[in-house]
Amino acid sequence: MNSLKFFCIKNKRSILIMLLGVSLLIPALYLFYHTPDRRFQALCDEIFIRELSADGLSLHYSLKNPSDYGVRNPKWGFSAYSPEETEDEMLYLQDTLAAMENISPRSLSPENRITYEILAGYLTNQLECYDYILYEEPLTFSSGMHVELPILLSEYNFYQKEDVEHYLTLLASLPEYLAGVEIFEKEKAEAGLFMSSYALEEVLNQCKTMFPEEVLAAEEHLLQVSFRKRLEALVKEEEMTAEEMDAFINDNNTCLKNRILPAYAKLTRTLETLRPCAGTAAGLGVSKEGKAYYELLLAMQTGTDKSVPEIMEALQQSFLADYQALLACPTRYPEDFGLCEPEEIMKDLKEKTFLTFPAPEHGGDILYEVLPVEKALEDYVSPAFYLIPPLDGYEDNVIYINGASEPDPLSLYTTLAHEGYPGHLFQTTYFYEELSNGTFHPIRGILSFKGYTEGYATYAECLSYDYAKMFADSGYCDASCINRRLHLALYSMLDVCIHYYGYDLNDTRECLASFGIEDRDATEEIYEYIVNTPGNYLSYYLGYLEILECKELAAQKWGTDYSDMDFHRFFLNIGPADFSTIKKYIREKASLS
Repeated sequence: MNSLKFFCIKNKRSILIMLLGVSLLIPALYLFYHTPDRRFQALCDEIFIRELSADGLSLHYSLKNPSDYGVRNPKWGFSAYSPEETEDEMLYLQDTLAAMENISPRSLSPENRITYEILAGYLTNQLECYDYILYEEPLTFSSGMHVELPILLSEYNFYQKEDVEHYLTLLASLPEYLAGVEIFEKEKAEAGLFMSSYALEEVLNQCKTMFPEEVLAAEEHLLQVSFRKRLEALVKEEEMTAEEMDAFINDNNTCLKNRILPAYAKLTRTLETLRPCAGTAAGLGVSKEGKAYYELLLAMQTGTDKSVPEIMEALQQSFLADYQALLACPTRYPEDFGLCEPEEIMKDLKEKTFLTFPAPEHGGDILYEVLPVEKALEDYVSPAFYLIPPLDGYEDNVIYINGASEPDPLSLYTTLAHEGYPGHLFQTTYFYEELSNGTFHPIRGILSFKGYTEGYATYAECLSYDYAKMFADSGYCDASCINRRLHLALYSMLDVCIHYYGYDLNDTRECLASFGIEDRDATEEIYEYIVNTPGNYLSYYLGYLEILECKELAAQKWGTDYSDMDFHRFFLNIGPADFSTIKKYIREKASLS
């Protein structure tokens, strides 16, 4: 699962996408700085502070101590969608990009030049997306805000009593945010872009079950149980008194029963009224505008600069190569894997990581916990996910394992490699240390490059099949790795076929049947999932293929200076970015050698 950090409130995109403020005026102070580097950093400061001041959830998940970063009077509630605010954001982006054009990247330090190029491309893509804003969907049944917000709220850390007050302000503003979602869904319906009947039923069922009245009455809801646990920890640390805890608990219960429950019920009623607008599930490729949006979405989701036909060719070549390789692999299942406990697995993965990956300055001494997903959330979340920490609080980390998925030992091992070492946890904490050392401006920490992050985690996962050979049959590990890549490649190709070439459900069934997948319910579920999450599989698999291309390019350009250790150091140091920029700096590094 994509790492949960903060949920996009205004643009209705998935987790880890930048939010911009609403003001049309960019303060001109930075224009008077004498050097291009200072002007650029001042502009980055302005964007960073506006971004995080606009939404309390994004701010709390991004920074532990906001005032240390110049964020002093933030809005602690949610920002709700409105057409007027969307127009304001578009103008703000235009003004920001115009301001960047007055700064020559060639005049900047190497680190600022990298940030400039990454930020300019990122903001340009964001601006272009506003032309297709009604193609976005905040209520996907797989990872919609109606499901993710309770998860994020349940994990909202209380470092001190003030955080509890901010949390309750945020919670109380949720009905206004949901009202904005209702406005957005009505606009989608009027434009003929409302969700399918299948998706609507799934979303309605989720909305109706997220806040059961009887569970709230018994004070057994996730947002009640987790709230109490977090307060008890503060009482134990003497950050608040028991009497203050009881008062906060009463406020939380009152808000959940009198504001959140009615707000979800209102959202449900609004969606019910839009039922006549729901139709048959179809990909973006059924319309010219949808196809153009998909092309832009792929560039943003994956970080690639390849055209869709080029993407399809890369996927097909990879699939065919892996298919041939799988035929040569044994399929014997190992009797005993050797490692079963998460802590043992993480220790082993950590040791193997530093054989080919650089140790950060902290030496890898990062605290982490591997915890089970709450029972109440097992039906709504992925088999595992890493909860990204604040930029200034990356020393403490949590990986969640969904007990309902019941992974076998090898799958648990590779999952923890994806989420932990050398995957998300390692990559995130390594880059956050770079930011804390001042290598790059902290704005780099709030830009979303899913192709980089999920592609890297997939790369780490694939490496772990080799690590696992110490505990399981070598041929079986190879076959399992190839099988994993084949599934990702197949679903990625289906994503392109559905959203670009216009495949419908029957086309999808025929395609899957040719690979031996003939169960009608299973094929419908696959089709509906891909229809509702365009580009998602590609962020993992195409991102992975792009990293392999980067690695091959580095080996070619660096010659005798190349090693896996050096490539991993370069890739981790440059941080999340689009792959065209990463390849540019691979070539530049070669020219400087």
